[in-house]
Amino acid sequence: MSDLKTVNIKGKNYVEVNERIKYFRGQPAYAGWSLRTEIIELDKDRCVMKAVILNKDEIIMAEGCAYEMAGSSFINKTSYIENCETSAWGRALGNLGIGIDTSVASSNEVLNAISQQNTTTKPKVVEAPAKPVPVDTTKTPEGRYSKTKGGANVEYKKEHSLSSDTMKRVKGLNRDGKKGGDVLKLYLPKYNEANKTSLSAQDLKTDDLVNSVIDFIDNSAPSDL
Repeated sequence: MSDLKTVNIKGKNYVEVNERIKYFRGQPAYAGWSLRTEIIELDKDRCVMKAVILNKDEIIMAEGCAYEMAGSSFINKTSYIENCETSAWGRALGNLGIGIDTSVASSNEVLNAISQQNTTTKPKVVEAPAKPVPVDTTKTPEGRYSKTKGGANVEYKKEHSLSSDTMKRVKGLNRDGKKGGDVLKLYLPKYNEANKTSLSAQDLKTDDLVNSVIDFIDNSAPSDL
């Protein structure tokens, strides 16, 4: 089952839910089996679902549950029910033994959890207003810097804290006439669609997430993008 497509997240490979479903539907051993979903709890704030896998004799062979909060991520603002069902399917198929070489959790489940962590509201820090300084702002591959009137270059603001290796991969991107970070922004919607996530360009602040998107771009056929 090692041929199932995976997504590398924080150095660990996770199988996508759609890969588990395709394997389940395509194997003769599972002919006549069914995958059913039951809503355990549903209101305007949250959804709890259970997915059940039955063999051709209607005997339950595996189950999986999932829980999603409405509005906990960008995609959950409109699709928390659908997202919950996908997660429940992934859990049930994982419990059946499909695509669990590295983890029962699917890539969709892990990426959704990361997305929700990134959208968690943080307490605001009120800082004293800084003294205005006339600057000539320029932009470099490592971040944004400003130049004072005296001519000394000082760091104005780091846009991200990516490693030099990751920055090299970003700078090496060249697709459809776009380069570097513009390529990441261009294909991020397709990445979100394929992985059931809701990442924005502002979320791409870590090596793991940026490399995951670049791997997706590198491994996708031109027709997929």
